[in-house]
Amino acid sequence: MVGCQHLEPEYRVAATISEEALNESLELSQVTANALMDIVNPPNLKFRDDILLLCLYGKHRLKAGASCGETQWLVDLYLDDISPEAIVQLREESANGEKFKEGDIFRVYRQYKLQHNHTQAMKWKARFESDERRKIAGRLEQKEALCGAFDQLLPYVGLWEPVNMSQIKCILGLRCDEYVCHYLHEIQRLWSILFRPAEAALVDAPSVRLVEGRMPTYSENDYSYICALVDSGRLFPLVWGEGRKILRQTLLQVPGRILSIRTLSLDARYLELPARAFHRLFPLRRRDTVRGTLSRSFNSTAVGRTCEIQISEHEFGVAPPSASPFLVCVVQLWLYALRHFTRPWKEKSQESAAIKLGQGDFSALRGMVALANRLQFSSDRSIEFLGSSTSRSSSEKMFRAICEENFYGVDDGKIRTVARHFEEGIRQLSRVKVGPAGLPALTTSQPDMKARRRFNSPWQNEHLHDRASLFIDKVYGADQTPSQYPTSFAVTREIFFAFFGKEPLHSMFVGEPSTIERTAEFNPLRQESLTVSEETSAQVQTEIPAANTVETEEAASGLSPDDTIDLQPHPPGTPDRMAGVENDVPFAAGFEEHISKAPLKVKSDITLHRKAMEILRIWYEYEPKYVIVLFIFESRTYYKFPASGGDDLRDTLEDLSKEHYFLVCRESRIVHPDLNQVYEDALQYQLILVAKRNCPLRDVDYEDGRISVDKLIEYMTHYDVRTGKRKATGSDTRATKRPVLQ
Repeated sequence: MVGCQHLEPEYRVAATISEEALNESLELSQVTANALMDIVNPPNLKFRDDILLLCLYGKHRLKAGASCGETQWLVDLYLDDISPEAIVQLREESANGEKFKEGDIFRVYRQYKLQHNHTQAMKWKARFESDERRKIAGRLEQKEALCGAFDQLLPYVGLWEPVNMSQIKCILGLRCDEYVCHYLHEIQRLWSILFRPAEAALVDAPSVRLVEGRMPTYSENDYSYICALVDSGRLFPLVWGEGRKILRQTLLQVPGRILSIRTLSLDARYLELPARAFHRLFPLRRRDTVRGTLSRSFNSTAVGRTCEIQISEHEFGVAPPSASPFLVCVVQLWLYALRHFTRPWKEKSQESAAIKLGQGDFSALRGMVALANRLQFSSDRSIEFLGSSTSRSSSEKMFRAICEENFYGVDDGKIRTVARHFEEGIRQLSRVKVGPAGLPALTTSQPDMKARRRFNSPWQNEHLHDRASLFIDKVYGADQTPSQYPTSFAVTREIFFAFFGKEPLHSMFVGEPSTIERTAEFNPLRQESLTVSEETSAQVQTEIPAANTVETEEAASGLSPDDTIDLQPHPPGTPDRMAGVENDVPFAAGFEEHISKAPLKVKSDITLHRKAMEILRIWYEYEPKYVIVLFIFESRTYYKFPASGGDDLRDTLEDLSKEHYFLVCRESRIVHPDLNQVYEDALQYQLILVAKRNCPLRDVDYEDGRISVDKLIEYMTHYDVRTGKRKATGSDTRATKRPVLQ
């Protein structure tokens, strides 16, 4: 600011003034209106202390001058009814016009675009610093509904200052357009109540920063804070007189949080990891959204008018029949994702801790698949994910490393069995869960219990405390009376409402709390409620202990070890401890046992002491089959794949074809399909026999469990896999029927 003189025309600033304030100033200064047009000797104007003017450009000069003791500056005054387009033109032509922030650039660009002023629109679009920034703006414009929701906020200039294209990129990456649109509509609804369209220019950026995220209907502290700001004149200084009283009253009655575009960009970070979980389990088409994909994946016929609601990590209840089943189910999936895939903020002392709730966590993804299946959502990706073996592979790697470190022999079969037992133990540990007692507190008078953040993710200790209550009946539970501060759960609740809406679910759960009845227990790690097939297992209705109890053997307190207890019989249909284990990974009957199922898409040894004929007999007898097996019978190894096939099956067949040939049993004939046909045979018959091109086992007997090609062909061709009858041969004098092979 060196050499910048306060009365030099080239350093003047511009401001707007109301006609009423101008006339009052002229009278107070004893200056005529014509004197204002004197460029050579501009008059000095006096104002009341409570009068503030909106500076259109040059505010940095005023601040620099004030720091040097200047009390006057040359100002171009414009009546406040000047058009927004004229204001933009003035700012653009000012010496500071090149320093517009990205939010203002996008806002002005969109205003010109809506006015069909292509020349000015392209001029403002060119102000973005890079092509990448311009491409992000173009991506937003391709989404008409989302871009239209942003356009509703263009008149409110003060909302746009903190916006940048990186934030827009994050919002687009969510692929949650409907939920972001709801958030934007909530912002527009709030600010249109506070300021009429003609008053939108009175929304200044510093005032927005002062009140965004505040919760005056929750917090008495926020209520007092807003009152003090309004009364001091710091908040929305361009509003005065009777309008200021109305603004104060309206601000204090805002339900939930005071929203802005900045709170949207920060809250979008909170949904980022949960949204990725949806992307992983429900593949999105190019222009698709998460909600659109879920809508196509939802089986509304199976749900009917009533659906289940998850009331704790292991319990379900029944939603009131007035609810929209799709809305209830979608909200529950999102709440699950927020519980398990949120990245909470950490203290510096906690950065080295190994707690990373849900980040890439395989068991959490499997639990999400289980919940989606129970709520009648399905997709090919989720079914394929169910059959994957990432969790067990990690356990096997751990035990293999232990063996190598301690000089134990590495036996793949034993390692797989130990890993299976290890996971079963983990599943049983997951059943011991303390649920929240009653509704969580939304307000508090204790400073150490107040929310430390008003947007984005909570702190880690807050998340660990709140996640046990992130269930639909608690999030949409009754509002509570105000207190000194809001809790972190209240902030999370309001963030959720901003994206997904508060009604009609809030009225439903507040109006009919007694309709929630507990149903069958749910354990996402055991997958008891999950089926890979299209058939849906019957729901088991059982009495469940209260949510705040711990399922342990010591739960029945007051009994000594010598006491005898009369046990009531199990209700009909009660699942046993192994219920659902088969659905953990699809089962290949004959090749493995339930307790040691091999992972999908991995070459595995047959560790059972069964002869090849016994393996085939069990395979054909077992129904239904959810896998395709590639049986390398000469080496007692096998692969298994989902019954739906896929690229992994094609690739494995192609790799095997380099050194192997294939056999398939079609009806009662063993045929040798070529590579082009073997994939279709695998889908149809689900069992492909694989043999080495040059193998020395041609004449080896199969007493040791192996079998030669000749023996296998002889055995298979004398069985009709459709009828299960064995054909008579010259050397076969047995008249008894063999077991059915299907």
